Amino acid sequence: MVRPARGATLVMTLLTIASLTALAGATNGHSEPQTQGRSTACSGDLCISEFLPDALQPSGQPENGPVGSSYENGEWVEVTNRGSANLDMTGYYLTDDDITHVLTINQTHIVQTTNPSNPLVLNPGGHAVIANDGATTGCGFCLRNSGEEIQLFNPSNLRVHHVTYNSSSSGKSLTEDPADPLADWGRFQTSNSPGGPNGGGTTVTYYQSDILITELMIDAPGRDNATRPSGEWIELYNNGSADVDISDWKLRTHSGSTLTIDEDHVVGWDPADAQTRVIAPGERTIVWMNGTSLLVNTQSGGTTPSIQFVLPNGSLTEPLSWTQAQKGMTKGLDPQGAYQLVDTALATPGSPNIYTVSDAINGTDTDVRFSEIRPDALGADDAPYPDGEWIEISVHADNVDLGDYTLMDASATTHAINLSNIVNDDGDLLASKEDHVIIEAHNSTFELSNYVGGIFLVASDGKVIDGARWDITDVYSVDRSLVRNETTDALWHFADFATPGVNNSIMDAIEPGTVLINEVMPNPFSTDSKPAPDGEWIELYNNGTDPVNLTGWSLIAGGFSIIDIDEDSRPNATDDNILQPDGYMLVWRNGSTFRMGNAAEQLALRDAFDRTVDMVTWIADNQTIEGIAYVRSEGNVMTKADIPTPGESNTFPEYTGSTSVVINEIGLACDSPIAGPSTTWVELLNTGNEAINLSRWMVSIDGEISTLLPQFLWPESSYELNALTIEAGSYMVIGLRHSDWLEYAALFDPDGDLVENRSIEGRSWSCYPIIRHGSGFLTGFVPTPGAANPDLAGFRTSGDVLITRFMPRPSADNDIADEFIELANVGDGPVSLAGWTLRRVGEYQDEIRTENKTFPPVLLESGERVQITESAEALAATSGLRVLDATDLFGWMPSIYDDNSALQLSDDDGTIVDSVVYGAKPGGEEMDGWNGSAISVPRFPMDGIVLLRGSGCAPYPDMDVAEDWYAARIWTHSSITAFCGQTFNSSGSITPVIGPEEGLPALLTWIKAAQTDLHVHIYQLSEPSIVAALAERAEQGVSVIVVLDEKPYGFDNYDMDRIDSIINLLIEAGVEVRIWGDDGAGDEDRLPGRYNHAKIAVRDGESVFIGSGNWKSSSFPVPGESGNREWNLIIDDSTTAAAYMERLLIDEDSAHPLVSVARTRPSADVFLTNESYQVPVDFTPSTPLTGDFSARVLTCPDDCLHGMLEAINGAQTSIHASLASIDDYWVTQGSPLVDALQAAAERGVELKVLLDGYYIQPGSSKATETRAVIQEMNEGWGLTNVEARIMAGSDGIWSLHNKGLIIDSETVLVGSINWNDNAILRNREQAIVVTMPTLANFFETSFNADWDMLDDHTDSDSDGLSDKWEIEHGFNRSISSVPGSPLNEGEMDADGDGLTNKEEHDYGGDPRDADTDDDCIPDGLEKILAAQSLGVLPKIAITTVDVDGDGTPDGEEYGCELELTDIDTTTTTDVVVPDTNTSTGDNTVDQSNETTSDDTNAANQNADANLSAEGDTDDTSGLMTVFIIVISLSTLAILASIIVILTSKPSEEEMMRKEAAAPLDFTNMPDTFAEQAGSGLPQVRATTGAPRFDATQSDDPLASQDPARVQMYLDSGWTREQLIDYVEDGRQL
Repeated sequence: MVRPARGATLVMTLLTIASLTALAGATNGHSEPQTQGRSTACSGDLCISEFLPDALQPSGQPENGPVGSSYENGEWVEVTNRGSANLDMTGYYLTDDDITHVLTINQTHIVQTTNPSNPLVLNPGGHAVIANDGATTGCGFCLRNSGEEIQLFNPSNLRVHHVTYNSSSSGKSLTEDPADPLADWGRFQTSNSPGGPNGGGTTVTYYQSDILITELMIDAPGRDNATRPSGEWIELYNNGSADVDISDWKLRTHSGSTLTIDEDHVVGWDPADAQTRVIAPGERTIVWMNGTSLLVNTQSGGTTPSIQFVLPNGSLTEPLSWTQAQKGMTKGLDPQGAYQLVDTALATPGSPNIYTVSDAINGTDTDVRFSEIRPDALGADDAPYPDGEWIEISVHADNVDLGDYTLMDASATTHAINLSNIVNDDGDLLASKEDHVIIEAHNSTFELSNYVGGIFLVASDGKVIDGARWDITDVYSVDRSLVRNETTDALWHFADFATPGVNNSIMDAIEPGTVLINEVMPNPFSTDSKPAPDGEWIELYNNGTDPVNLTGWSLIAGGFSIIDIDEDSRPNATDDNILQPDGYMLVWRNGSTFRMGNAAEQLALRDAFDRTVDMVTWIADNQTIEGIAYVRSEGNVMTKADIPTPGESNTFPEYTGSTSVVINEIGLACDSPIAGPSTTWVELLNTGNEAINLSRWMVSIDGEISTLLPQFLWPESSYELNALTIEAGSYMVIGLRHSDWLEYAALFDPDGDLVENRSIEGRSWSCYPIIRHGSGFLTGFVPTPGAANPDLAGFRTSGDVLITRFMPRPSADNDIADEFIELANVGDGPVSLAGWTLRRVGEYQDEIRTENKTFPPVLLESGERVQITESAEALAATSGLRVLDATDLFGWMPSIYDDNSALQLSDDDGTIVDSVVYGAKPGGEEMDGWNGSAISVPRFPMDGIVLLRGSGCAPYPDMDVAEDWYAARIWTHSSITAFCGQTFNSSGSITPVIGPEEGLPALLTWIKAAQTDLHVHIYQLSEPSIVAALAERAEQGVSVIVVLDEKPYGFDNYDMDRIDSIINLLIEAGVEVRIWGDDGAGDEDRLPGRYNHAKIAVRDGESVFIGSGNWKSSSFPVPGESGNREWNLIIDDSTTAAAYMERLLIDEDSAHPLVSVARTRPSADVFLTNESYQVPVDFTPSTPLTGDFSARVLTCPDDCLHGMLEAINGAQTSIHASLASIDDYWVTQGSPLVDALQAAAERGVELKVLLDGYYIQPGSSKATETRAVIQEMNEGWGLTNVEARIMAGSDGIWSLHNKGLIIDSETVLVGSINWNDNAILRNREQAIVVTMPTLANFFETSFNADWDMLDDHTDSDSDGLSDKWEIEHGFNRSISSVPGSPLNEGEMDADGDGLTNKEEHDYGGDPRDADTDDDCIPDGLEKILAAQSLGVLPKIAITTVDVDGDGTPDGEEYGCELELTDIDTTTTTDVVVPDTNTSTGDNTVDQSNETTSDDTNAANQNADANLSAEGDTDDTSGLMTVFIIVISLSTLAILASIIVILTSKPSEEEMMRKEAAAPLDFTNMPDTFAEQAGSGLPQVRATTGAPRFDATQSDDPLASQDPARVQMYLDSGWTREQLIDYVEDGRQL
């Protein structure tokens, strides 16, 4: 069965659920004033007939409580229909003397009725009892017991009955005084009679009179109040057998208006002649309104017009009523005998009524007949043919003079036929047989009724020879013609096609209704004239069985706007305008001037002969909604479609699908919504197990129905039927039209059946949601369109909410007030902040000032953080959190004091929940909720400083003390984000990539696999093959975004020029390049967020490449060439990729204050990538490790510190750190990372720290600090499970550039984060912590290999002895100190030969053998011998038995104790000794002047022995002096170190310099070349066989350089080609 979209079910349901709340009224019990009799007679059909003002009120119930079965317990009012027709009481209402006490007559208040099947419609003589019946709390209608009045008003707010009374008795009803309807009402019957006839009062008995009203002209052709013989009139007829004198008779209407029948209204009436006032039996008399208007044309406001007699004695006759009168047509008494009025065919005042055409025809002329009539013109009724009304007459004889005939309308008015109104080219009135003559309304006096009407043809003898009648009230009739029916008296019907001037049968070949206008879109979402498939459109339908060619056809809207059906209106059509049977055709406006009206329109379809084939109309019910289609309904009327169906059927079967859908949330209109659309919206939830198509479903908000349409979906959806499909468990958000005050919401299925109805409790706020709760709705806090609602059942009004971060002073160069406060809910349930107070307390000019701001409804979920600021838009663009606009919350936000202030948060009971005091206590006073001193704010410039509780992420310390907070200049507001990540579990494959061996081919392979998008955030990018790979992906259509730092640390103009050329190449290839740089503060040293030091990329939303190395040749060298030790990961997991993309997208947004779109650099050179490295076909990367893992992404400065500390603090067995550097002192305190490492070691965790040697080299500003960190770990902590080392060098590894951790052989940290405060507190860094044992084992293997590496110069403990040498000779490579001695291992003389261990190391001696070369001369004496006699290096003397090669061992030649007289052992000369250990800064051995003798040597040996032993020496004062000097020097050294640290803040600048140092030209050069060239001596070991530089060759490219420096570089291992390439661009060695 096919059912309409909306049926009676919907209407009845709405009537059932709709209710109005009675307005508040007065209360009973007060003294009531007495009234004077001032009741009025009822002037309408609905009248008050009985009421009960003094109810019994059992058990103390209010008087407006339930009436009870006896109708005595509660107040009520009875009303009666005195009319002759059913009366609709909708809109009627009762009031007492205070018109604010209103009792509306509706289904809720009707407690008894004589028409229970339709309570609001009261039958004639019927009764209805109206009462509050306990439906409303409070007073309600509240009738006083005395001195009161009751008034009855109709829907037009006109009072129709007024009743007064002075007294009443409990439980007794009051009725009208039978003797005087104007008197006060009283007790005029013995019992109450609610719902039935009264014993007295307004029960009406009608008098049966012989004088009948037989015909009425209600709506006269001209003016109703015209003077006779025009205007309204009423025909009276004496149906009796005796004369009736109608003197003093009156005519009375339904409204109470009366007209006295007298000489002014009856022709021939003579007041002096009684006979003229008599109507004889069978006679008729006409009563003319004659200048007045008594009769109402149509039913209005539920009131039916009627007429009756008021007899001289006041009796009433039974009224005659009507619902609608037609212009110029009369109504007559029903000829079938019923006492009712019906339409007549022809007015016959004073004569018997004519009801049919056949009754009117009294002539015999058959020469002419009516053949076609158009009563409802497309244009004005009197417009010239063909636009106006017209009548077609068919001629059935020859030489017929049409001037002999006249037209007569239903009012019996005649109209001439003449040359002015005949459409005729012959210039005469003669017509021939088979002519079809058109008579137009233009230049004529006739007017045809558009709805119900008639027209007659009168011959020259005055006889009626033909007639036509029609009734087209309920169908669309514009521009449609009528033709004769089969019988004379049958109403004429619409022609299938208008055929003016031709025989109607000409169209018989076309079946009626073959081509129909089936659906129209007059008001699309897009511009009306937009090209197809947008804009206005019309759907045609072939209802026939044969194809129809529509070529030459057209559509006309409003009678003037025409569009042809052709290739312009049907673009891309291939059917040659052939409309197939049961087929549809769309005609588009497509940019033309054709237009259809949005609110109402008439649309006609015309064929190729300009004949109207079909016509429709639509009215938009005062609503012009975009996207609403209209479909053909009954006849030619178009009605709103539930959904547009262009090219498809408009009917739908009965709905049998699931109804498991509920209204889950409603959002009220909001100019600036937190979420969702700005209009009122509703969120639906599919609670079932299957998808449901919500097309044609309806939502009713307070009775206002909205059909669900795809164009109202949020977010916006494409215009498709399936766009309204809601999956199981899913949400759908759709816009509605409604105000901001709601009482109930209902949901209906496509058949109009109620699915659910919910009441709405409490107040509704604009911008705050209404959320499903229990059996109704409650006001929520934060709209969640398209997502689950917060659990309102568990929210609290007090709880654990903390102030977790705030910025007390705006950014330096920001004109906006970007201060903010962050709140976090650290409890286990949601907290409502409604009524909470945020208090600011500050000291200003010695005055304590306090400002309080109260929160509106705001819900904080458990664990949620929100930020409050006046600059919500700017903060929301970067923070990653929900940001609340302080202006919306509070009206305005007081600025946060810069210093000496407090912030307090109190709940709605005034209890202080959290306090923060910073700078100093305002006024020095103690603050509630705070303990101890205030947070110390850094003294350096603090524009944009952010103060953090703890690390800024949960868990937060909360002891209400300054130690809870960590104050440091972390970032400005302009670059702030506030991510706090959590560990997540996932599964995928992770490929470890360790550089330099595998880095470049692995990275290039990964880049070239990108299919859709590639997001690269990299500090430095210069390796040509990587640049080429990125450009190639962009050129292949991949969306590539690259974020580069504005100017990496240490870059000079040459470096920047090269970067500019790379940027140009990328932009030209289609790469979107973003620049991360200075926000304009101009303070690069202090500027938070200055460097984007990340090294990360995300591919296709599924894979992540993250590591420690920049994308340059030092970190990603061509395989086989040297480079840095780097750790990288390829993580193929969409969860990890999504976690990073959430963060990277913010750093890519050009709206970010630190991010800008890169511009083309016009002066940059061309960057060449033609010699890029190509990955070999047989390249095989490391085997991916597949399986489950847990991970946490880290972003600095947001949550990296917290995440790193969490990983370290969770260590159980081991921590292995592979780091480029480590700082032990941060801006205002020690490093929390080093502290965490120490704590882990103290609880027994094995700690190995491997560091790069770069930062202990001479000249490094971090050398002292780095050495101190290593010594502190190895010696200061006093733990045997801790060791820190410097990584030894390797032929393939330049330096350790890593920043990684391995914890418990299960967890790995990989990323760009250096271990200093710049990286962690200021830079943008990216890293990840992954727990996956197989992955940790892979890196553990690499770490162990690096840990065990040895070379000839690395010195971990800074004692001047290389680690390798110490291991070979039994010393401690990590600890330099010697128990019981102030000297370190390098300063000791282990074998007592007069050489320190360091000298043994430097000269090649054996520290465990006093005579290394066994020539009997102690090594110490051989050093002297080498300097004074042999003229050789000490190393040669110490390690060679016969230095001079004369065959005599040195011991024999010089004596074992150097007793030769020519050897001066008392003085030495300085001997330059090349230092092969780069870890020391001293290249000379200073030989002091000293006297030597056997005693002296013995004494020295004894001293060495004593220093190695625990016994005392005789020279205690000398030792004490030495000790004091050592302690003093140590103290001075410590103080100097502190001064250096405080005046030159440890930063990442050294690491930046190192990364920037390698010239970008040379992929083969060591990364430290530029630094070496600037400092003089290259930091590489000397080589043999170096080429000699010939400075005399003037054409040598190196001729302009210092020859000595050139040779120095050649001796150091550099090639001529490298040096030439370096100096070609103007550089100096």
